Amino acid sequence: MSDEEEQRRRDERSRADREWEARMMSLPRPAPLCCTSQERKEIETAKALVASWPKSAAAFRERAAGRVDTLLQFVKAHCTDGMPGAWAGEQYGGYRFDDATVARVNALSDELLEIVKAGGVVLDIELRKKQTPACIAEEVPESDAYAESPIQYGGNVVPFRKPCHLGPKPL
Repeated sequence: MSDEEEQRRRDERSRADREWEARMMSLPRPAPLCCTSQERKEIETAKALVASWPKSAAAFRERAAGRVDTLLQFVKAHCTDGMPGAWAGEQYGGYRFDDATVARVNALSDELLEIVKAGGVVLDIELRKKQTPACIAEEVPESDAYAESPIQYGGNVVPFRKPCHLGPKPL
């Protein structure tokens, strides 16, 4: 075989290799098959966060009522006891709210707690999407637990309101 023929074959092989490499580089790359340990930890943390969310309107209401009740007990104690030792041993020298103010605070606290316990609860899909971590966004279902009616308040009556089909879908 002559030198010219050998050179021609090498050139042809090099050209074919370059074309093959260009075709391979133009193909879409597959996603990595395994996650790094940091990505795995991030996904586990995100799944734990989503698992901690209330599973129903009743669970949300119960959690919210518990937190509001704790907050209101704190407010009541500070109004009736003259705020003893509120922050870092802080005292107010015997000052406290008078009995009428304390009675009003207690009544409003009880009313607020009843509103939280009986109020309407909705599942806001846009808020859920916003609060869902991006690394597991495809895995978290929006929800198929919608009521037939566009507004359902669990027996509560909301006077002078027509159903609004534009807002979040209630449970």
